[in-house]
Order: sequence, then structure tokens, then C-alpha cells
Amino acid sequence: MRRAARKDKNQNAIAAALESAGAAVTDLSKAGGGVTDLLVSYHRRWFVLEVKNPDVPKADRELTPAQKNWHLAQRAPVHVVMTAEQALEAIGANHAEKLDEWVRNNIG
Repeated sequence: MRRAARKDKNQNAIAAALESAGAAVTDLSKAGGGVTDLLVSYHRRWFVLEVKNPDVPKADRELTPAQKNWHLAQRAPVHVVMTAEQALEAIGANHAEKLDEWVRNNIG
């Protein structure tokens, strides 16, 4: 019996942060079958993100058997994230920001 797909409460905030950084975000959370939550394109690259809510008990944020199977079947990384910062790090969006800060602090 298929379990109803649920969107984690923090997913919209994570998607908004990714979009603010210039990424295009597609919500796949209703796809079912263990498919990841977000498909993200950023700087001509694709990323798949599985969103978990850090505010729920650890047992409730474990990957489901279907998610584990789907992740294992992929031939590319699947990033599991719980915060906007983790999502931005996963796609490399905060690297440019850190470089800009380093340049300002060290070169002027």
C-alpha cells in the first residue's frame, strides 16, 4: 500500500532560498515512489535534493524504504538537506558569496 506523499514544512522556505540565489526549482514531492523532493538547476547543472525537517524526531526524518531504493538506483548524488544553508551549499550557491567576501577582505 502506497503511503501518501507529504511535503516537509521547511521545503517551501528551502525552495525560496534556492530561487533567491538564482536557481530554478521544481517540486517533485508529490511524485511518490521514493522520488526526491526537489529538482534544482543552477549554473547549468542539475541537483536533486531530498528535504528532511530537523524539527521532527530523528525516526520521522529517516529515509523511507522507497526513498532509499530510489536514491540507490540513481547514478548521481542525491543531497539530503534540512536547512536552506545546506541546500545552498549542496548546489554551490554560497561559494561565490564566500569568494566575494574573501576578495573584499583581502584585496579590497
